[in-house]
Amino acid sequence: AGHRLTSVYLPFSTLNILSRYEVPKSRCSFSADVWTNTVIRHLLSPTRFIPGSNMVQFTGKFTRTSVENYDEFLKVLNVGFLLRKAATSSTPVMEISESDGNWVMKTSTTMKAMELKFKLGVPFEEDTTDGRKCETTVTMEGNKLITNQKAIKSGQKDVTAVREFFDDKLVMTMTCDGVTSTQVYKRD
Repeated sequence: AGHRLTSVYLPFSTLNILSRYEVPKSRCSFSADVWTNTVIRHLLSPTRFIPGSNMVQFTGKFTRTSVENYDEFLKVLNVGFLLRKAATSSTPVMEISESDGNWVMKTSTTMKAMELKFKLGVPFEEDTTDGRKCETTVTMEGNKLITNQKAIKSGQKDVTAVREFFDDKLVMTMTCDGVTSTQVYKRD
């Protein structure tokens, strides 16, 4: 009979989903430890199988094609008129890469480029383009990268950004104080 993995100590909790994977039957030629390591590498890979779905590619280059409610979202963050107009009229390009668990998310426009470097589940300090200083954590759930920005200074606001990946696009939903903006990026 197969064994079930119940938990593995990892630096972030999202990998408790290991319990969904069965260790192969004893007739296989590798141990439960090898199986556990294989599953962990598989789950951490930017191109990985999500049970019940197709392969999802997280890395790549994406160009924004549409945006909804972005001006209202930026108003909630107290972004000034000129910066809001520049943000809503630009066409950002997002490049996402990963190597050995180190992720880089670079967003560029003709006026500015911003780069985030992170490891999944590990909080880091971020200076956002709208001027907030945040403790930011990026996690992966299914075909989504979820970014939680917790403002460090009182009076500043928290933001959650969910990037959902598909074969041909990325859909980013940003929420602050109940106001949501959705942006669609095509895969280049």
